[in-house]
Amino acid sequence: MRRILLLAVIMAAWARPIEADLPGYDDAYYARKAFEVAESGEWLALPFNGAPTFDNPPLGIWAQALTFKLVGASDAAARLPTGLFGVLVILLAFEWGKNLFGERWTAFILAALILFNPLFLKYLRRSMLDVGLMFWSMAGIYLAQRKPLNRSIQAFSGVSFGLAYLTKSILGLAAPAALITGWWLAGTEGRRQLQGWWPPAVAGFLLVVGTWLSVMTIKFGSPFVNGHLVWLLWGEGVRGVSDSSRLETLARLAVLLLPVSAFFIATLLRLLRKRIGQGSEWRNLSVPWAWAWVPLVLLMAAGPRKLWYFLAVLPGVAAVAASGVADLTRSRPELRRSIVTGVAAIWCFLGLAIISLPIPLHRDRTEGIRAIAEEVRARTSPQTPISLFFPGESCRWDVRNAFIWYANRPVEGCSPTPSRKLPDPGPGRHWLLTSADGLQQLRASKEPVLVWSRQGDLVLVSREPA
Repeated sequence: MRRILLLAVIMAAWARPIEADLPGYDDAYYARKAFEVAESGEWLALPFNGAPTFDNPPLGIWAQALTFKLVGASDAAARLPTGLFGVLVILLAFEWGKNLFGERWTAFILAALILFNPLFLKYLRRSMLDVGLMFWSMAGIYLAQRKPLNRSIQAFSGVSFGLAYLTKSILGLAAPAALITGWWLAGTEGRRQLQGWWPPAVAGFLLVVGTWLSVMTIKFGSPFVNGHLVWLLWGEGVRGVSDSSRLETLARLAVLLLPVSAFFIATLLRLLRKRIGQGSEWRNLSVPWAWAWVPLVLLMAAGPRKLWYFLAVLPGVAAVAASGVADLTRSRPELRRSIVTGVAAIWCFLGLAIISLPIPLHRDRTEGIRAIAEEVRARTSPQTPISLFFPGESCRWDVRNAFIWYANRPVEGCSPTPSRKLPDPGPGRHWLLTSADGLQQLRASKEPVLVWSRQGDLVLVSREPA
């Protein structure tokens, strides 16, 4: 069973490993940070576009930077750490299921439900931080529930939660909050586990997170405090919202979690009929059940969030759902064999389809930006600054991030409004990445411009010195 899961997740993570395109909003942003860390050796300030940044914790960026050091910087290398964490998530889910339910079959279903989920598959191939967060969160809960328990294991559980925090900041607190809630709901036995767990776990967590916060505060002072603790934790983490409503976010999440959510609801209904809160089955499921809804409540309470944030609820939903599937197949060994065979067959078919067919593996394509970036690299030196000019728009972060990653050139200025004047080009040619509207405005203002490349709505131009 473990081998089938391992082959399946490897196929899902690394089919077509050299496929290009890093989406600009997050993937190219993290990759560029990691590249500048590897080039500059500045492992604490995490530079981007030549300037220190403090919005992200360092662990995911460090993993990418180390990968670049080992194999060189590329799209495939940027995605490599996420793929490795994805393999570890599935293997750890299998071990957690065995520890939780005491049998390999339910553990297999748990891991397969995570692997088959569209939300997991989507971000398994991305250059993002969320699958790494998922691994460290699951490791913390696995260690906290692992038997026999001792203080060292409990402390390492806290360390794992600390590493989750250093991967995705405040989202790393969702799993320990779910663990505490689940044990509290489990009654006397769960609360006894909680009392024994929290002192060494908190010590392990503070050792990791406290050390990093102290070093950063001492070294960088107010820029770090304002950039991380004020803006990221409060402005983005607590008050920030996505571009969709709560209802739309929940509806999209429900679709992506199918069919796992269907088994989850069926299992909860069965427990309700058995008077939920009583018996050993409830004690086994209290933590997964809390893991399914506590992160959801925390995320939605502050406002609708990006869908990838909700990977945090998937292990809990999958564990409860796996319990229901196992109950349905407990007396039917032939059905179990059919499910295992089906998992293997489906993944063989999907793997061959992904490898052999031109199926786009994400919709955030950046071919136009890459083509313009190649033109820029061919015509400029590495230190030539490029300006972005998108009149009447806010800064187009997706274009900016992908361009900096692919062009390997610094960007100065971003999206001046029509009321602002462009900087004087001074001596030498001034390069601009703009839109069709921006080109019209430049020509209307009698700017001496020369068009070098057009890709969709993007235009690369140069302004000649006056």
